[in-house]
Amino acid sequence: MSRIVVVTPWAPPSDGIARYSANLAREWLAAGHEVIVWAPPTSQSGDEELSGEVSVRRVLSRRTTWTTMLDETRPDHVVVQFAVPALRLAALSIPALLRAANDRRIPTTVAYHEASRDVGRLKVVGRWLYRRLAAETRDAVAFVPREAEILYGVGFSTVRLVPHGTKERDRLDATAVRESYGLSEPFVMSFGYIHPHKSFETFIDALGLVGEPITALLAGSVRQRHGLFRLLGRVDEKYGAMLDTRIAALPSSVTLRRVGYLPDHELRALLQSADAVAIPYRETSQSGVAAEVLANGCAIVAAEVPGLTDMLHDAATYVAPGDSAELAAAMNELRHSSARRDASRERARWWANDESFARTAAALITPEN
Repeated sequence: MSRIVVVTPWAPPSDGIARYSANLAREWLAAGHEVIVWAPPTSQSGDEELSGEVSVRRVLSRRTTWTTMLDETRPDHVVVQFAVPALRLAALSIPALLRAANDRRIPTTVAYHEASRDVGRLKVVGRWLYRRLAAETRDAVAFVPREAEILYGVGFSTVRLVPHGTKERDRLDATAVRESYGLSEPFVMSFGYIHPHKSFETFIDALGLVGEPITALLAGSVRQRHGLFRLLGRVDEKYGAMLDTRIAALPSSVTLRRVGYLPDHELRALLQSADAVAIPYRETSQSGVAAEVLANGCAIVAAEVPGLTDMLHDAATYVAPGDSAELAAAMNELRHSSARRDASRERARWWANDESFARTAAALITPEN
């Protein structure tokens, strides 16, 4: 079969694109391919996912000679999982990698995870980098139409739309996990990295508008950033402090557990047992959170924004972005209607199986002619 080089963050597993890449790697390995990962270094400890099954080489842009690495490895295909905050300084050298691979006639595919945020937040620098990428990318992939539009706007001539990928998760007994977080009663939840665009304040305010006692969980932490990207992290830290202030002002009828990063098995157990999972974003591109709620067969309430509607389809009840009252009403409806919960969960599992990681993994190394 093929030797696939994947350029991506890799471990610790709390990084969303690292976890996403590990799921794709499992599918390529299952299909008989060899998988080699080139990843930026990490200062955090953590086991290498799939250690022993993939070869992981840490790379720094200023020390990396892509031509030498390509000549040493001789891959059949190079797949880049691209997002500036995830790859950090290595992102700046990706055009050189693509150029070197093109010179050697090695097929390349670049999956763009956060084009809208990369271009929007980095502004002139973001547009400059993406134009350089456009000149060297032979096979550009986006996961939702909005991201494809951003890529066309900065100079890409063709963009393929590929399902983001997910997979139905095995069901877990959530009793012990729920008790460890003080969630012995039915509860609702929201989760993800703490960013302003995720509008967690809408979820918090909605809890206060439910009009009856309610137990809830908000899980997430500020993404750890490095170098110049720490400036972006300060915005998230300030936003997190604002959320804490909002939580302190909730009425006594609301019991809200506020926790940080959840280990995978705990997150799965809680998602599978929640009466409703809220995704209250004001804007997004594709979403790892959306993929995870599908995978765990959740009853979903989501903001009606591009990116979420593209991924969640008819599995979610949609509400206006930023409308806490509408979100409260939708969560109440799921809390009090087992039929509505079951219908949402059934559609979530259906989409998880239809838009599987296996389908995405195959699509990424099989470009259209």
